Amino acid sequence: MSKITRRNFLITGAAAVGSCFVPSWLLRRAADYEKTTGGIFIDPPESARNILYAVDQDYHFQFALNGRTDELPAQFTWREYFRDHVYIDPDDHLDVRKWLRDEGAFYFDRDNLRYAYRHLHFLDHQVDDRIWENYLEGPYAVYSSPEARALHYLDALPLANGTGAGDPLGDLKFYYGTMPGADWHFVNAEGREVLTALQHRLRELGESTEIVIVK
Repeated sequence: MSKITRRNFLITGAAAVGSCFVPSWLLRRAADYEKTTGGIFIDPPESARNILYAVDQDYHFQFALNGRTDELPAQFTWREYFRDHVYIDPDDHLDVRKWLRDEGAFYFDRDNLRYAYRHLHFLDHQVDDRIWENYLEGPYAVYSSPEARALHYLDALPLANGTGAGDPLGDLKFYYGTMPGADWHFVNAEGREVLTALQHRLRELGESTEIVIVK
């Protein structure tokens, strides 16, 4: 299922429900910084445990926590699949053979299944492509990718800080899938000043996180 939510940033008055008020002095500092350097003003904590990358995609910035998906991760082996995804000890040959009896016919032809059952030679081979694709489009897209981790991190924070009304500055858009069958989870920032405002709010919340802008 796909869903989009927003967090708004406002620049005058108190913050609207679900929105974050940005003090005017911060916007003045950001404007002066842009005028002198052409860049986006970020005031990070002195030391940071986390890096929240803001990947410049020309028309918005997409966040990634402690890494970014430049390339997909290496396809895991059957041994890793049993250990990390179906919670079977790959060294417990009785349990592996039970899995082969129950599930193996979906992934091996008859001759290879018989040989796999006898010798367990397949454990250090890469998993079947169907398992790998289901992982990328499921757990990786929803939970494990740096972009999904950024969404869950930001979604858990109380970014809103009041009630009232104000002039809009920009939005964070939270994407919980983009369409049926496409479950990638990520957050986009619309507006350069949103990065300034978000870093300020993270510091207010005591988060040890630095926003780093990258192409």
